[in-house]
Amino acid sequence: MKSSLIKRLPGMSDIQQDERTRVNETSEAVRVFLEELGYDLIDTPILEDAELFVRKSGGELTRQMFTFTDLGGHRITLRPEFTSSVIRHFIEKSEDISLPVRWQYSGPVFRYQPGNKVLYSQFNQVGSELIGVGGIDADAEVLSIACNGLQKIGVLNFLVRIGHVGVLNDALNIFGISERAKMFIISNVMPLKDGDVSIDDLISQASDVGLIRSVEEQSLSNGENLDIVKNAKETRDKILSEISDLTGRRTPDEIVDRLFRKIRQYDNQDIFEKAIRFVKDISKIEGAPDKALQEASQIFTDYKKHSPSLTNTKNLMTLLVEKTGLKNSQIRLDFGFARGLTYYTGMIFEITNPSSEALCGGGRYDSLVKSLGGNNIPASGFAYTLDQVIFELNNKDNTPTNISHSDPVEK
Repeated sequence: MKSSLIKRLPGMSDIQQDERTRVNETSEAVRVFLEELGYDLIDTPILEDAELFVRKSGGELTRQMFTFTDLGGHRITLRPEFTSSVIRHFIEKSEDISLPVRWQYSGPVFRYQPGNKVLYSQFNQVGSELIGVGGIDADAEVLSIACNGLQKIGVLNFLVRIGHVGVLNDALNIFGISERAKMFIISNVMPLKDGDVSIDDLISQASDVGLIRSVEEQSLSNGENLDIVKNAKETRDKILSEISDLTGRRTPDEIVDRLFRKIRQYDNQDIFEKAIRFVKDISKIEGAPDKALQEASQIFTDYKKHSPSLTNTKNLMTLLVEKTGLKNSQIRLDFGFARGLTYYTGMIFEITNPSSEALCGGGRYDSLVKSLGGNNIPASGFAYTLDQVIFELNNKDNTPTNISHSDPVEK
């Protein structure tokens, strides 16, 4: 009797020699290009502690990860991206490393994404990270390398979409809301911009998770909270006596301290709503750099406020054109653009083909090193989705653009 055929898993793909050769050749071309610019090749394990990606990646990525418990009882994940792994490696070796660090990498990553027409759940990334240097010169280096690398291997017709988390932060700083409220609003910028959620929806969600209280609720609860804070020692002793020693990574004292911070950190609903409306206005600004910058600047001027990140974005546009030879028609500023990974803190970008399929993405993530246990060190980087890039190389509708040298920034 014939045994039943065991088929490959959905979302996975077999690769034959011609395809494998193309992947190897394209990856090698990018490797040589990055090496010439001072980026050393490193490799990281395919399997990592799940906490590495959960701690700061957040959002959609955590729902796409292949996570399981191994035979030793460890919760592990097939790497869904390289940046967190590279930063983990940097932290482990930081005592022996001089800054800045320029590293490149390549290899398979894994994300559950059924229905994708080009990418399977296992696909290839090639990219680089610049660790230990901040500012617009570093941003321009990362951006221009990403653009020039595509041109170098033959992808000539693309659009660069650029946003800046700092501009959104500058907007929210006007209202003096808490960091938790800022993170909540920024994480919802794209749904807000696209109309997938309304302002009322976000206010309701913020209330449900304890971010905000109405004026009436604050008035009613002030006495209760005042009693708790006034009798902090008695309250602390009572809570500690009821907390089990099994509290995960946090100590009982840390849990109690966090509770007291939460008591004091409710945001006013009216101010919270004004902040959302302001950010929604900013998020709708999208287009050619000069026009988008003028519109955003006018909104801040109307509030009699200044955005340092907006000034940095303007200077970055000038450097990007100088280093890449790109036309203004190939660059789009989008102040409502927020990529799926929540660790970005500044400039963010995505490079797409004319059909809006992503070839590359990256940005600045100055808080990631510290969040993963290291010092407060700036960093930025990008990654090509190699499978999508190779698919695009088969597209003959390419209009050449000039390639300029991308000079690395100094320490």
